[in-house]
Amino acid sequence: MQLFRGKGSDAIPADNTQKLEGYAAGNIRIERLPDYRRVEIILIACDTGETIFKAHYKTQLKSDYAAYEDAKIRINDYLVEEKLVLHDELTTNAELPTITTHLRGGRW
Repeated sequence: MQLFRGKGSDAIPADNTQKLEGYAAGNIRIERLPDYRRVEIILIACDTGETIFKAHYKTQLKSDYAAYEDAKIRINDYLVEEKLVLHDELTTNAELPTITTHLRGGRW
């Protein structure tokens, strides 16, 4: 049985890496320290699995979200320069803001 990624006509076999040429997957790791944030960025080529971009830096930004956005800008600049496309969402360990809705029970 062959495994597939995607839906419908866009589905490609899971073992077919030729379709993923020019795509990259990324990870942003943020470590909170009292005076600054330590950020680590890793980009991996989807077709070969090799690390194509790696960066470690310190930033004075005060929140995880600000450090995450700063790292995204660096990643996007690199992707445009190398003519690559981000395959999926960036993974991160940062606490990003979320919006939740509260379902009220009972009558209105």
